[in-house]
Amino acid sequence: MQDAGADELLWSCPLASPLGRFVSIYQICDTPLPVDWTIETLNTTVDKELAALPIDMRARFVRICELIEAVGLERVGAPYVRHLTGPLWEMRMKGRDGISRALYVTVQGKRVVVVRAFIKKTRQTPRQEIDLALRRAKEVLQ
Repeated sequence: MQDAGADELLWSCPLASPLGRFVSIYQICDTPLPVDWTIETLNTTVDKELAALPIDMRARFVRICELIEAVGLERVGAPYVRHLTGPLWEMRMKGRDGISRALYVTVQGKRVVVVRAFIKKTRQTPRQEIDLALRRAKEVLQ
């Protein structure tokens, strides 16, 4: 269960604001925010997968990454990220052309490593996409 402070912080983000207001997250918190999370891709294959996404979904991906870097991954939840299985999580992007996902793992040093990006065509995340992401994640989780 989240405390009220975390809810207040999440609502300060422009995309999450129910009123559509752009309120600085730094105006709400008296304590310094964790800015030590970094987001990276596993390799050039993942870079190409992200580049193949429609521009509005890439923009959403960048916005989620900025949100994680600004407030810390532990303070970002639904609808932006969701746990899938084991060490695997997903960033959830929606655009005019449909829905896409960027699957990632977290590793020591507060690093988010994106291991797979794709356009989602079915209601559930396909098992083959999860399996591929888990195989790729083994490279960074060793």
